[in-house]
Amino acid sequence: MERYSRKELAVVMYHLHIPYPDPMTNPSTEARAKSCGVYGTPSFAIDGKMATAGGSRDEAQSFYDKLNLQVEKRLEAPAEARLTLNASLEGGVVKARVIVDNVRSKSSDLKLQIALIEDHLTYSGQNGVRFHPMVVRSLGGEKGEGFAVNPLETTTVEQSFDVGKIAKELKAYLEDFEKKHWSKTAFTQKKHEIHENGLSVAAFVQDAKSKQVLQAAFVKVKPEAVASNR
Repeated sequence: MERYSRKELAVVMYHLHIPYPDPMTNPSTEARAKSCGVYGTPSFAIDGKMATAGGSRDEAQSFYDKLNLQVEKRLEAPAEARLTLNASLEGGVVKARVIVDNVRSKSSDLKLQIALIEDHLTYSGQNGVRFHPMVVRSLGGEKGEGFAVNPLETTTVEQSFDVGKIAKELKAYLEDFEKKHWSKTAFTQKKHEIHENGLSVAAFVQDAKSKQVLQAAFVKVKPEAVASNR
């Protein structure tokens, strides 16, 4: 994430209640994990190929070297679609507009995923990690499952994320989790509040069967005070 710009590589984090309850988990991240076959954390996926990534600090360099080879190889491959992504914040609502065209895949099961991301969150979990970048807060589409893409046509999708509404839904979700989880856990912080001045949107087209990503796009959402002066 430090080596590459977000125009080259966008790493997004789907938090889960694995192995312990995590207040940055939400229904969208759980649904995404289920669709990708994630059963342990930390895990990572490039083009849907899942692998675990846990280990000590002493193993960090060897893991980075191995992962970076995969990233570089993928960045050198030609894109199989074109994405145009715009996002703005209006009245507490993030409005994203995505255009997908020049699709080269012939797959009949392509999906456009749109993610609302909070750039930085602070929370001290059981693993000692305090700072959490690129946290997925919500996914677009029915039940967060994205939008169908017809490879033979230009696909235009407009997705709105009501920040206040999402925050209330996250709070209710976490409170319900506290009541129903076998440990009767109580979060020290619920992390349901979303800060409007630190939001981004990522979009990517993916083959729902092979999990290959055809192309991705990323934009930071300007705060309303800044956007209104432009």
